[in-house]
This record gives sequence, C-alpha cells and structure tokens, in this order.
Amino acid sequence: PATVASEIVSTGVRDFESLVELDKFNFEYVFFSPVFPSISKSGWLPSFTLEKLRGLQDLTSCKLFALGGVTQERLGLVRELGFAG
Repeated sequence: PATVASEIVSTGVRDFESLVELDKFNFEYVFFSPVFPSISKSGWLPSFTLEKLRGLQDLTSCKLFALGGVTQERLGLVRELGFAG
C-alpha cells in the first residue's frame, strides 16, 4: 500500500501576544524562545520570568517547545514549565 506523507505545520514566536494569535491557524507545534539565555547567540536573553512561563501552555492549543538555552540539565524545568519539549 502507498503511504501518504502528512504535513506538520510549525512556527516560532518570541512573545505572548503572538502566541495567543496562533490558534487562528493550524500549527501543530510552536517553538517559543528564548526561554533561557542563549548558548549560541551572545546577548540573546529572555524578556520574561520563569514564573510567567508557567501559564504559557494555557494560552494556546498548540504543543509548545522551548528554545534558547535549553540544556540537558534544564529539561526537567522545561517540562515543569509546561513545555512539550
């Protein structure tokens, strides 16, 4: 049987306002950044507290993934904050 490739649509945002608007579209994944100070981009810092990130998943039906400064040591915190990965 032939297999049909499915499309996965994703995007990235850097602020809460943009995140709220995403439910108008059919994004399956959203990359939110920066969550922590960037490892590869000097001076790229989050503009919000970790406490504010805790309710972030409630703003959208999309699966959220954390970008920016995510390390193996921070994966537990990423999950605790409500990110899918």
